[in-house]
This record gives sequence, C-alpha cells and structure tokens, in this order.
Amino acid sequence: MKKIVLHVLAMSTYSGAENVVCQIIEMFSNDENMEMIYCSPDGPIRKILEDRNIHFEALKKMSCAELKRVIKKVKPSYIHAHDVRASVIASMCCKNIKLISHMHNNWENLRKITFKSILYLFPAIKASTIIWVSESAYEQYFFNKLFSEKSIVLKNIIDVKKLRQKVVAPQEDKKYDIVYVGRLTYQKNPQRLISVLEQIISTDKSITAAVIGSGDLASEICHLVDIKKLQSNIDLLGYSNNPLPKVKNAKVFLMTSRWEGTPMCVLEALAIGTPVVSTPVDGVNDLIVNGENGFLSNDDVILAKKTVEIIKNDSLRREMSEKAKMQSEIYNSITSYKNKLMEIYD
Repeated sequence: MKKIVLHVLAMSTYSGAENVVCQIIEMFSNDENMEMIYCSPDGPIRKILEDRNIHFEALKKMSCAELKRVIKKVKPSYIHAHDVRASVIASMCCKNIKLISHMHNNWENLRKITFKSILYLFPAIKASTIIWVSESAYEQYFFNKLFSEKSIVLKNIIDVKKLRQKVVAPQEDKKYDIVYVGRLTYQKNPQRLISVLEQIISTDKSITAAVIGSGDLASEICHLVDIKKLQSNIDLLGYSNNPLPKVKNAKVFLMTSRWEGTPMCVLEALAIGTPVVSTPVDGVNDLIVNGENGFLSNDDVILAKKTVEIIKNDSLRREMSEKAKMQSEIYNSITSYKNKLMEIYD
C-alpha cells in the first residue's frame, strides 16, 4: 500500500526549510510506494512548486481547521511538520497519524525557558521522531533530555549534480566579488554584514558586493547602505528564485549569522566552488575548514581581512574552490540521507 507523507510548513514563501522539503519530495519522486505532498499557506511558494512539479495542497491560512480539511482530503500515512509553528498545529490535528517534527534551526528562544520552548513541548511529546539539522540545535534545546530517545540529527544535504546543472546559464552581465544570499532578518544579522562589507570596501574601492534576499530589515539595510555611502559598491537585489549564477560568478560568499541550522546557501555555494567566509555558527562549523574551503571567525576585522585575501589571491581562491567542490561531493550523500528518512517513515 502506498504511503502518503504530508509535509506541513507555516510559511508561504521560499527559504532554507522550504528548499529542504522540496529536495526531500524530489528524492522520492520515482518511488512507487511513496507519495509526498507539500502543504502550506498559499503564496509565492505556489509558482516554485509548480515549476518543480510538486503536488501542492494550499491552506487559506495556517490553522487547525484548514489543516484538518487537507488531512481529511489526502488521508496521509505520516505528517512531516517543519519547524515549531507547523509542528504545534499538526500535533493538534494529527490524531492517530504518525507525526514527525523537523527542526531546521537553532533558535535562541528554544535554548531557555520561553513561551516558544514550552509551546514546543506539545508537538515534541506527540511526535514519534524529532529531526534536528545540527548537533547544536538538539544539544541547546532546553528540554532536549526529555526527548533524547526520539531525537535524531540529520544534517541538510543537496543534490550536487542537479545543482551544478541548474547553474549552467547565460553569464551574468555583472559579476560581484562578494555575494550574500539569505533573508534580511535578525537571525542573519545583516547590519553586521554591512559593517564587514564597509571594512572590506575601505581597503579597495573597486570591490563590489551583491546582497540577495528580502525580509523585515530590508528598509533598514537600504538606509544603512545609503548613510555609509556604499551605494556604488553594494547592490541590494532583493529576492531571487535563482541566485546561483551570481554565487557561481562571485569570488566569496559572505555570511554573518547569529545562528543557523545547516544552511542550504552555504551547501550550495561550496558545491559550485565559491569559498565561504562566515561567523562560526552551528552547522556552518561542520562545513567550513579554515583555510581549505573558506574561513570562520567571530571577529569582524578577521572576516574582512580573509575576504579580501581570497579576492586578491587568485591561486588561493582557485585552490579553495576545488577543495570546496571535492568536499561537497563527499558530504552530500543522497543515498544515505534518503535511507535515514526511510527508516523514520518505516
């Protein structure tokens, strides 16, 4: 009998967790015994799912009543809920359906007693399995010891071959020395990103950077670039559904997050050979080896210095690029990842 997995997400937009879910669904697309359905509030995500030929059950809004409607319609064998809000609502609707809770981040407000950490106790108790995308996300969850037996760390991966095929596109009109891809939110600390970029540009006024992404801090970041008079060096490009050509053509991928899970943007940058300079947070520590495929530091001066070093040193950049691609092929095992998911679903 065919197993139906309903992937439930709280957001209608497309970011890291949504990317992971799409890849999971595509992993099982040729499996006759599995059917996977994407379920979230309707919005910009619809077009992306249509382009990827993914079955979409749209919610009018993220609510118990709406999710119950979809559950009644598709009759899932499993509900695979992604992150806290979706897990909470799914736990109230799943009844006897097996619930899997997939935590894609290492949120600050889950590391201590807060409303959110207490709220997550309900789906954590109900779930048969909790998936964490990094050791730090699991270890720093305040109530982690209560759920040690049902927790598993499953780090994000990407389909390297498919990703590289996707990057094969007409050359961009403008190439940037530095690229950042991600939401402009508190977690990603874009103010610090602009500060590091200011230090970099002060060493060489010809260096250019692209900031790709949108979010609630977009207006503040635009104002920051203006008051620092960095408009001729930094382009704020907003959201893009395919930033990979710009990442491929860049010399460095720069990131200054406060916390992460296992960031898909870093996995993608490394797979296409762009060295990464980042703050040493969570799953990033598992991906970057200092001096080999990038650099990690919590010091802005060092972040700026190492970024400039990669930009200016062609031989170093080529060496790091090759190591990034080789290590990506080892790290990203689709077979291993899929097998672990099969064990969870079974």
